[in-house]
Amino acid sequence: MMAHNNCYTNLMVKKTFEFTLAALAEMKARGTGTVATAGKKNRARAGRVAQWRRMAANMRILYDPKTGLFEQHDGYFDMPHVDVKAIPVTDFPLYEHWAYFRLFRSDMIKQPDVLLFLFLYNQSFSRRIKQVNYEYYEPRCSHESSLSPAIHSILAAELGRAKEAYKFFHYATRA
Repeated sequence: MMAHNNCYTNLMVKKTFEFTLAALAEMKARGTGTVATAGKKNRARAGRVAQWRRMAANMRILYDPKTGLFEQHDGYFDMPHVDVKAIPVTDFPLYEHWAYFRLFRSDMIKQPDVLLFLFLYNQSFSRRIKQVNYEYYEPRCSHESSLSPAIHSILAAELGRAKEAYKFFHYATRA
């Protein structure tokens, strides 16, 4: 909310274009169909393929190769920091106690968008990239999304952080 170029959204759109282009190329190579054949079902036109290729190639993915960090969205790294662990427990759930302008004008996040795509495309990212992003985003996450504890648990386990993995797993499976 209130953000431009969400890294998760942009990466997922890029991956969708790339998958679609690969599927069309395989259909053509196998002789099982063409864009025209596929277009009968999804209204695709041949001119769109070039457009999808350009869009995939030019999709803005906010990544700093020096640090290995993906930026949550445009300007995220410049936002004021909120120490999530310093928030009184009585303020939780934050979405019931804080105004939106307070929630969305800091680097605090409710769900780990960057960690989610690192999980979904696990084999595409090195352990270092996963670790750097986990260490950066975990302290900024309020874990108020149902996605958050499970994804943190899985990545913590993958990174050899057994205690953290168990803590998040326990939190994810709370009744």
